[in-house]
This record gives sequence, C-alpha cells and structure tokens, in this order.
Amino acid sequence: MYSRQLVRYWGRKPIEVIDGLINEDDHVIVDPFGGSGSMVLEALRKGKRAVYADINLYAWLIAHVQIAGADPAEFNSAAGRAVRSARDIEGLIRRRTLPNDWLRYSNGAPFAKRRNFDRVSQFFPRENFRKLLALLRAIDETVASVNTKLALYLAFASSLYPSLMKRRRGWSWGVPSY
Repeated sequence: MYSRQLVRYWGRKPIEVIDGLINEDDHVIVDPFGGSGSMVLEALRKGKRAVYADINLYAWLIAHVQIAGADPAEFNSAAGRAVRSARDIEGLIRRRTLPNDWLRYSNGAPFAKRRNFDRVSQFFPRENFRKLLALLRAIDETVASVNTKLALYLAFASSLYPSLMKRRRGWSWGVPSY
C-alpha cells in the first residue's frame, strides 16, 4: 500500500515527468522541496541514491508511506483494531481542547495563516473532537509495524481535510500540517 492510495497531494508530480528529469549519469538525486517524495521514489527505483527534505511534516509523512509502503492486510487489520478501540477510549475523554494546541511559532507569535482560529481544537465541531482524539489515541496504542502505523497516521491526517481547515471557495487541499 502506498500513499497514493490513501491521500491526494497537491504537488505530486506524474512519474512520466520525473522520469525525464533523472539522467543515467546522475549519481545522487537531491530534492530539497521533496513534497510527496515522488522524485526520491523514482530515483530509488532507478538504483540511484537520493536525499529528501521538506519542512512540511505532512509532506514527509506522505513521502515516507509512498516510499516505504505498508502491507495492505496489516493496515486493514490495524485500522479495524484502532476503530474498535477508539469507541472504548471516546467514553473516557472529557477534554474539549487539546493542551498546547495554540497556533503559534516557537517564538510565541501567532501563525500568519491561522484560518481565523487561535487553536487547533477550534477547527473541529465539538461533537467530532472527542471522536478524533479517541481515534488518534487508539492509533497511538495500536500494535503494528512502523510502516503500517505511519500509514494509519497518514490516513488519519488526510481525513481531517473536511474540517474547517480547508479554505472556503479555495482550490487548494486542506492544511493538515498544522
């Protein structure tokens, strides 16, 4: 299972385009704005060494799942266990906001693009907040391989798009990198 099966990503380039950019005499491919990792994946497929970097943690998660993959049967089994466990966990959650979920840079200044909210918790209707937090905790507790667990986190993160994180009347994808 690869990230293309789990999530769309606005900057993902077609393999045909990337294929034409990698030459036989290239020894190391460096992609400093790696995004979903398509360039690195194609370089690895061609037997090249590759360096990936991206400041966006969501992009890194997509890239990791795309490159490393996850076993579909293990993913489905782990996802089922997480959903069942989340139902039990939800009843134990009393919190209405996350601790330390303020949309601020490390220097304390508010995010420039915070979508009219001050906290991550405000992106979700109250009735959904406990369910999402329970599911995230259930994924944390699920026993699975690292690649499967990261694919579960990617599926969770990509499910957040229908929240208030998406731009109104916008053509862009959601901003789950908050």
